[in-house]
Amino acid sequence: MFIGESPASVVTSGLQRAIETGAAIAAELGIRPQVDDDWDEQSFGEWEDKSMSYLAARHPQELSRFREERHYSPPGGETHADLETRVLAAYERAMAAGGTVIVATHRKPIITVLAHVLGIPHERIWRLATAPASLTAVEVWADGGTLVPFVNATSHLR
Repeated sequence: MFIGESPASVVTSGLQRAIETGAAIAAELGIRPQVDDDWDEQSFGEWEDKSMSYLAARHPQELSRFREERHYSPPGGETHADLETRVLAAYERAMAAGGTVIVATHRKPIITVLAHVLGIPHERIWRLATAPASLTAVEVWADGGTLVPFVNATSHLR
């Protein structure tokens, strides 16, 4: 399958919601999705499924450290530095594949890639918004240049 003049591929994280999304996209394109666990969402350990308001009320210092320090993790969770290492490795593999690559992934991997291509430091990544089921695009040129045509797009892309 080609989108424009480029071969297309679909990559998903190993988490069920991304696999389902990637499978639906791949089916429309007539191709098979590939699963790459390095696109999985950050592991939040004991904070998994807790809201930011809950964490801010019960763990304000730890939440502040988590937002500010690349090497701090919630109890039993993953540091941003570890997430960044695996996500950027997955990003490099996806870009090396060439053509149009559609990745079904999650909020922190998306903002990690955006921070990387835009040169946004860690302490500012929380300013990037990515809603569930939204679309973000990164164009990568042969010379290594990048362009971010849109971020967090939802209803206007029908």
